[in-house]
Amino acid sequence: MLIKHRITNLAITLLLVFSFIGVPISVYANEDPINPSEEVTENPLLKDAELYAKLNEVSVDEALIRLDLQNAAGELDAILTEKEADTFAGLWIEHTPDFKVVVLFTKDGDMTIQKYLTEELANITEVRTAEKTLAELINIQTKFSDSLKDIDIAADLYSDVYENCVKVNIANSDSSRFNDYLTQGKLIVPEEVIISIVDELSKPNTTTYGGLHIGSLVDESTCGFAVEDASGNKGVTAAGHCNNSQWWGINWLVFEEEEWEGYGDIQWHSTNMDVDNLIRDSSSYTTREITSSKSRSQQAVGSFVGKYGRTTGYTAGYIECKTAQPTYVPNCEPTFILVENSFPYLYDKIADTGDSGGPWFVGNTAWGTHSGTYGEYGVYMAINYLSEINVTLLTD
Repeated sequence: MLIKHRITNLAITLLLVFSFIGVPISVYANEDPINPSEEVTENPLLKDAELYAKLNEVSVDEALIRLDLQNAAGELDAILTEKEADTFAGLWIEHTPDFKVVVLFTKDGDMTIQKYLTEELANITEVRTAEKTLAELINIQTKFSDSLKDIDIAADLYSDVYENCVKVNIANSDSSRFNDYLTQGKLIVPEEVIISIVDELSKPNTTTYGGLHIGSLVDESTCGFAVEDASGNKGVTAAGHCNNSQWWGINWLVFEEEEWEGYGDIQWHSTNMDVDNLIRDSSSYTTREITSSKSRSQQAVGSFVGKYGRTTGYTAGYIECKTAQPTYVPNCEPTFILVENSFPYLYDKIADTGDSGGPWFVGNTAWGTHSGTYGEYGVYMAINYLSEINVTLLTD
């Protein structure tokens, strides 16, 4: 069990201070402007919609409508998960050839959905039948994950609502041992589990306001969001797997608390600098205000979501699943979110080394904190798990 850390009083003397025409210069040569607030993106949702429109060959007005509809789909996902767990098998959003929401039930779906459909979703929702509920899939996933841990085989797992199954990636280096356990009858693979042998498992992307390039003596990463604790102390987040000693420019960030296991891959640092509810959203130093957050339960599979990281910049994709268990997170719960590199002709990679800790967002809403990569997918922790480190998102 990893232990949460808390540092309340820390006096640090900086030995090296460089300056050039009065502007501090980092030993990591960060190029972030000291005061980016004058370059705030006027309409962040419009910026996201313009990218969505380009990728899906629709008008910007249509893109804005669809981004609003995906919020409604996320709310439907949350309420069905809570109230219809006995028959609800998941949902997803489709963007082509037509925009629609697909909802799965194991029985009586057409009747059940009528209690929850809003006017805006009524004409774009399609009900289908599945064998297993989402709750059953997650239970199968969790038990099989525990079985693999018992025989010391690392694996990445998630429940796939598209195929109504559990997908498991096992490293090629462990494939012989895995097959031996199967042959000896020491491991039983449920029929709902699909095994893939891969060359590489998921990995963390390690190498004031969100999106700033921060660094330590051993890695470089990206700030996530501005946060505040119960006492009113403000600071910024980073990925929990990153080094605890971080600075931006010549400004030391004071490590406060972290959670790198279970539901979380998150830490936060207080600072004596002013803290704004901004995130960087492009390589040209534009920023956007963060004024709200969206919990994991309201993030629908298939949703369009963007991120910023110091290495790959502003990229975007569609949510593949929200039940991932990346192997690099100790005792990982099935709550991490995978985002597909949906537009490889635009982005060689959706995320890479150095992006860890960066923000995931739509418009002015925080969706999560970047954690790592899982093959071609980006991995992030949903924003509601800031509670694991006892802080709240700064939204004003």
